[in-house]
Amino acid sequence: MKKVLQVVLISMLAVNAHSISLEGTWQEDKDRTIQWNSANTKVDPERLDKLGLILGHYYIKYKNGMACGFFEPYTFEYEGEVREVPRLSTNLSKYEVVAENEFGYVIKTTGTDQTETIDVLIFEGEESFYGIRLDAEDFGFQGGRIYFKKVETVRWDFDCAN
Repeated sequence: MKKVLQVVLISMLAVNAHSISLEGTWQEDKDRTIQWNSANTKVDPERLDKLGLILGHYYIKYKNGMACGFFEPYTFEYEGEVREVPRLSTNLSKYEVVAENEFGYVIKTTGTDQTETIDVLIFEGEESFYGIRLDAEDFGFQGGRIYFKKVETVRWDFDCAN
């Protein structure tokens, strides 16, 4: 009886480990990103303020092995000047899940120019993740994080093929 119970418990844990879905539309989470980086990095607060002006307007849609990154158009004020940022071109790429566990995914993304990247997406729940790109840039400051939150489909994804 104990072995049967152990098998049942292990199979339940395995189901939970893969219950978070990457598929869907994700938006940069400005508030969570600023909050975490303010508390956990040595980034100059002025730099975080500048980052806060542009965060929250980028989306990624994952579906059927395709990743579609796009911006919504937005305006911001900097040094007394209002600046407009148009809806920039959409970035399409293929993605492949290389590994996954209860904490998230490792994905390999291949762009239309055949550039490959490896990203570790760490979930803090079904509605939030942050990514770590395995390259030298690290989002412009050592140890920083950019968070994403799950959102409903938005109107700026009209040229996402998936």
